[in-house]
Amino acid sequence: MSTDVTPRRPTELRRPLQPLRLWWMAALALSGFTAHAALIQAGCWQGLDARIMWALHDLGSAGLDRFFLLVTAIGHQWGVIPVDVLLVLVLAAARRWRCSAFVLLATAGSGLLNRAVKALFSRERPQLWPHPVDETSWSFPSGHAMGSWTLMLVLIVLAWPGRWRYPVLLLASGFALLVGISRPYLGVHWPSDIVGGWLLASAWVFAVSAYMSRQRWGELCRRTDIS
Repeated sequence: MSTDVTPRRPTELRRPLQPLRLWWMAALALSGFTAHAALIQAGCWQGLDARIMWALHDLGSAGLDRFFLLVTAIGHQWGVIPVDVLLVLVLAAARRWRCSAFVLLATAGSGLLNRAVKALFSRERPQLWPHPVDETSWSFPSGHAMGSWTLMLVLIVLAWPGRWRYPVLLLASGFALLVGISRPYLGVHWPSDIVGGWLLASAWVFAVSAYMSRQRWGELCRRTDIS
C-alpha cells in the first residue's frame, strides 16, 4: 500500500509568447493585410462581398436584427471601449505597469491606426439596403472588427501564461467573430472590411506585444491574476 503523501505540485504556467515568434506573426498578418487590401483595390472581392451580404440579409428576422444590433453596440461603445479602459486602470492600480502600458498602447493605437488607414483607402460603405444604424466614417477596415479583435488578442496575450488561456481564447474569439458578423449583417460593412480589420489588428497587437517584451515581461503578466 502506497504511503506517498507528497503534495501535488501546482500546474506549471506556460511560458509567455516569445518576441521573435510575435514579430513573425506580426509580419505574416501585415503581409496578409497588404495583399488583401491590394485585392480590394483591384475589385477582386466585390462580387463575393455582395453575395455574402445578401446571403446574410436573406437570413434576417426581427429577432436577429435585435440581437446583432446589441452585439454591434457591445462591440464598440457599450462594451469593448469600456473594457479597454477598465483593463488599463485595473492593471495600473495593481502596479503592473508594463502590462497596463501594453494594453493602452495596443488598444488606443489600434483605434488611431484604424482611422488613419480608413482615410488612406477611403472606401465607400455598402448601400445594398437601408442601414438600421447610422455610420459616417469610411468602410475599410472595419473599426468594430478591429477593436474587438484587438481586445481579444490583448486578453489572450495576457492570459497565455496562465491556466485560463483556453477559456479566454474560446470566449474572446467567439465574441469577436459575432461582432464581425454583425457588421455585414446590418449592411454597414463589406465582409472584406471585417477580414481587413482582423488582419491589421493582429499585425498591430503582435508587434506591440513583441516590442513590449522584456526580461521581466512574462513574470509581470503572470502576477496580474487575470489569467
